[in-house]
Amino acid sequence: MKYFEFFQAFYIGEKDGYLKGQYTTCEIPRFFVETVLQTDKSREKLPGDDSSYDKWFQGSSSPRNHWSNLRKEFDEDKVVEVLHDTIDDRNVRGLLVNFGINSPGTEQVNKELLCVAVAQQFKAIIDGKGTGQEILADIYRSGNIKSDFVEYTKKASQRYGVMRLIGGTEVPLEEFFVCNIIGESERVFADKKEITTTYLDNPTLQAIKDIHKTKRGLEDYDNNRTLLIGSGGCGKSLMLQHLFLVAAEEYPQTGELPIFIELRHFKNSDNLFDFIVESVHSRDEKFTSEIAQSLLLTGRIKLLLDGFDEIDPSEVDVFLEQFEKFSEKYEDVQILITSRNNDALSGIHGYTRLYVWPFDTEQSEKLIEKILTYNNDLEAKETVMDYIQHGFLQKDGIFASHPLLLTYVTMNYSQYGRFSSDRVLFYKVTYEALLSGHDDNKKPYDRVFKSVDDAEQFSEVFEQFCAYTYRDGKLSLSNSEFDTYFNMLDKHHKFKNPGKMKVKNFKHDVCSTACIMYEKAYDIFYIDPGFQEYLFTQYYAKSNTDEMKKLSNSLRNVPYGQLESFSGLDMLKGKVEDKFKLFLLKPFLDDIFVKDETQSFLGFLQHCFNGVFIEEIDTLIVDFHRKQMNASGILYPRIENYAKSILVDYVLREIGIEHDYTFTLYADYVGGHTFDYRTGRRIIGQENSVNGNKVLLIDSRPQDVYDFFSEQSKNGEDCGYLIYENRLLIDFGIEAYIEPFAIYDDPDAFMDYAKNVMKHSSETVKVFNKMKSYHRQLKSAYYNSGYR
Repeated sequence: MKYFEFFQAFYIGEKDGYLKGQYTTCEIPRFFVETVLQTDKSREKLPGDDSSYDKWFQGSSSPRNHWSNLRKEFDEDKVVEVLHDTIDDRNVRGLLVNFGINSPGTEQVNKELLCVAVAQQFKAIIDGKGTGQEILADIYRSGNIKSDFVEYTKKASQRYGVMRLIGGTEVPLEEFFVCNIIGESERVFADKKEITTTYLDNPTLQAIKDIHKTKRGLEDYDNNRTLLIGSGGCGKSLMLQHLFLVAAEEYPQTGELPIFIELRHFKNSDNLFDFIVESVHSRDEKFTSEIAQSLLLTGRIKLLLDGFDEIDPSEVDVFLEQFEKFSEKYEDVQILITSRNNDALSGIHGYTRLYVWPFDTEQSEKLIEKILTYNNDLEAKETVMDYIQHGFLQKDGIFASHPLLLTYVTMNYSQYGRFSSDRVLFYKVTYEALLSGHDDNKKPYDRVFKSVDDAEQFSEVFEQFCAYTYRDGKLSLSNSEFDTYFNMLDKHHKFKNPGKMKVKNFKHDVCSTACIMYEKAYDIFYIDPGFQEYLFTQYYAKSNTDEMKKLSNSLRNVPYGQLESFSGLDMLKGKVEDKFKLFLLKPFLDDIFVKDETQSFLGFLQHCFNGVFIEEIDTLIVDFHRKQMNASGILYPRIENYAKSILVDYVLREIGIEHDYTFTLYADYVGGHTFDYRTGRRIIGQENSVNGNKVLLIDSRPQDVYDFFSEQSKNGEDCGYLIYENRLLIDFGIEAYIEPFAIYDDPDAFMDYAKNVMKHSSETVKVFNKMKSYHRQLKSAYYNSGYR
């Protein structure tokens, strides 16, 4: 309907009309714009002559300079109030006919509803800057909808007013629900950092709609379209249920019907409009397609769509195509759609992204209290909090801030003692609970895996995925890396339906169905490294010895810092200790320790380090100057060498040495070498004291520092270091660097040098001998095991 068609519907003639006292072609347009525009600033811009309004009535010109102000100042209640006083009851039936409503002469006219319909029709024209969809007749025919569908809200509230504690029973939602914060930026873990982004700590549908008004001062901007994003199990569905329950309770007052839709039931064969209608009609037969159309067109529905990520990947494109058209057609409807973060979200346009945040400490404690109160065991709160704060879960980890996992921990606190001594058991039962219990709140519908036939098949494939990623020290993956590891999988080849195992389906199952990983920006993370470690353990505990040797070869190139802990290897060792020692640790040590002592030491340098720094010290010069200055001792430089892989660190721990032990290597300076070395560092000395006793301190310094001190000395300045009579710095030696490949390429060239290093590196040689002794123990165990 165009603006002039709307105005013309109120015209009868010069001496009569549908609006009291507003009869002429200029009075009718003026009445409507002045009814809406209440501020002097806006009214000052209106035409001062009748001819301009007459042109608006005729359609030869339009209020194009006033649409923005009309939209900003439109107050439906005010417009309805004025219309109720102005519409002439004598002619009201003729007005109905003008707007396409053929009311029988005996039927009572609902003037109040007609005023609402007229006001909303004018608002639609204002929003369309002169043209709006014809909705007046639909609004009037729909009747007074303020309480028509309480049957739906009652039944839907019963359905969505409950939740299941993971592994537990059905309970009232509002007794257990702890409201997450919703914010404009994404957060994966709770932290103490100052919040600098826009957020809602007590969200409602209206608060979400007004978030830009209240937080940014954008009075003209309604956030009518919202995409609510969060990781699996963070509470997206519960948040949507909570928002629905609040809106349903307010429905008799607002007349805005909240509708909750579970998108996982959407199929390619469905029409989205019919899908929505049927979901309401199944609970309230009075809700028909005609009524739905009217309510949607007039924005009197609040649509809550749960689980975009749960739509079958093969059906997402069809949904997106329909959803875009639906959103455009029913632009006045507030729509809130939830999803985990995934690639398909790029197909949703025009929606503001808000994020469900993890719990902070206060929210976590509140949830724990609610669960323990339900179990009549509130006294256990300190026990639960102590375990989260000081147990292996870590107080800043995912279990302390993730509602689903926090619920599970609280429900199972009685087993903490057992879990503390058996981390495999904890992650085993938690993983199984996630796989089988996460959708308990969505019964009676069973969880559906997209890439496999059932949870058992999923675990078999996911074990292999976790094994390979952990083997390479990958705790998180880029999307391309995820695809690479997916292409390595072969466990599904034996399944009845191997064709279902596609990367898109598998990623969906990993992140959304099992909720064991999550996407953030362009990377994919495990929600807790313990799950990766547990499934890595499951895979290699069942693997053959050749697979274990492959694992050994891979881990020897993975530094400790990349995996951050020994917990995964400890899990595996605890489950299959003999296999772990004999086919993971022993093959690695076999490459180091051979019969010849010197060759073994070279193997130690080659396989345990990315390269070694060796302080070559001229012992004759050191001894001469120590005696000359009557020093009681010598302080040698400690250039630190760190083991290159987690396997070396693990062996160190096995022999009772801290895994981050620093190795120092020394040699007697003998001049030139038959091998290449480079560091550019020189060893110089100075007099110092320790506890009042004079000592000779020799120090390794870069070449440029050495040159600087040399220049100072030549100029007669005291550089602080020992010098000859000719003022040249005394050279006590150099620093050498050896790469593993150099040893591999020509081990014979290093034999004499290795003996030199072993002679002067007593601390490191002690560790070397302990490792050699441990290797011998493993060889003995291997011999006695019968594997030989």
